[in-house]
Amino acid sequence: MSLELTLRLRTLWALAVASLYTAVGLGGAAFALHALGDPQLGPGLAAFVGLPTLLVAGLLVPLHLALPWLPPGRTTWTLTLVLLVVSALGSCTPLAIPVLVGWLGVEVRAVHGR
Repeated sequence: MSLELTLRLRTLWALAVASLYTAVGLGGAAFALHALGDPQLGPGLAAFVGLPTLLVAGLLVPLHLALPWLPPGRTTWTLTLVLLVVSALGSCTPLAIPVLVGWLGVEVRAVHGR
């Protein structure tokens, strides 16, 4: 896979995963608000379900949105690889696998100093 295609797919993947985690975070916030308003659910369940989803979304959305604009380098290559592996294991597998294959290619590694 060419460098240009890999970088375009990485941008598409990063935006798709950021959108997915934004939806997860909004869903967690909506559930937490619902649980706080329902006396049968209460604040304990709101914190148990809502906080982890907000924390995960709060961490992963900015990381994925920053990826396309980070300068080439070892840190960018490693961060992208880690996020691709996490994504390939569950959140956006059909798009992460081709990007991962391209990301491990010789041309991409050379640009990033690997």
